[in-house]
Amino acid sequence: MRESHIQNQISNFLKNNRCLVIKQEPTSILGIPDLLVVYRNRHFWIEVKTKSGKLSRVQKTCHQFLKEEHGQKVFVCRDVKEAEDALCSALKI
Repeated sequence: MRESHIQNQISNFLKNNRCLVIKQEPTSILGIPDLLVVYRNRHFWIEVKTKSGKLSRVQKTCHQFLKEEHGQKVFVCRDVKEAEDALCSALKI
């Protein structure tokens, strides 16, 4: 399955669960995760990958920077179930 298809499935799941989902443009900051997810007063990032997809060095660096320097939650999700787990984890449900 293509990454864009997985991303659409994840976005639809999150939107159906009352999240605001902001898709990052490919020309924005290098390595920034694909989706910024906002639910009430909380937010987190999702990097969408296929089952065999791997993070690039630039993505790893950017994700580490977001986590360590800005206290952001960043998740790598390969399907809707992982996005559901990320949502629960981010909201501490």
